[in-house]
Amino acid sequence: MKISRNALVAAVAIAAVAACSRTADVPRPTHTLEPSVTPTERVKPTTKRLTACTLMTSEERQALAGTTMDQVMPSNPATAENHCEWVHSFKEANVMSVKVEARDARDWARRSATGLGSSLAKPRADRKRLGEFLGDLRSGKLTREGACEMYRLMMIANGAKEGAEVVYPIGGYPMSSVVSTSCVDGVYTAVSYAEPNLYPTWALGDQVVKARQAVEKRAVERFGPDAQDASATPGPVR
Repeated sequence: MKISRNALVAAVAIAAVAACSRTADVPRPTHTLEPSVTPTERVKPTTKRLTACTLMTSEERQALAGTTMDQVMPSNPATAENHCEWVHSFKEANVMSVKVEARDARDWARRSATGLGSSLAKPRADRKRLGEFLGDLRSGKLTREGACEMYRLMMIANGAKEGAEVVYPIGGYPMSSVVSTSCVDGVYTAVSYAEPNLYPTWALGDQVVKARQAVEKRAVERFGPDAQDASATPGPVR
């Protein structure tokens, strides 16, 4: 699926929302796929197969990065169910990485309360509906469907085109990334690719979206309403 230019024009605004939870088709620099190698200590691979780490295949990661991405970065056990990050090698000074996040949309909404407040001030915001969602968040009454509708309206308020895939670059030092997110069937999913001095081409945006679409299907199976016990319902925002 091709990425609309409107979606990337709104990248900066949408990236600000995502933080609370390539422009022309230019060939990617080949040197980024062969980073310099230097010895490093104390960082060891994680061998345990964590939930989020089962959502993306080795072949999908390699297609996205252009090289194998099979080393799982150590993570906090408290967040490992919903997050996973892979790198090519632990011996690289500046590493590329592929990240996956998947969770109950209500959990995403609770973590995005600050972004919701910011979205209410945007000219394109549906203030009435977003205000209702804010009230539901505070009372703990937000449903899965409501959380995904909240996500959709926040993306539109921050510049996304209705019905378009959400994909945007995030600049940073030393790493920059391209991120694609979605909220489907009550499940929030995000996939990102990062490397030093990344140049975000349209082609890379397409690749990240394709990877997220594959992950999304598995995420819904794992975190969707048919997979979770009602006792796991997130509580209200405090």
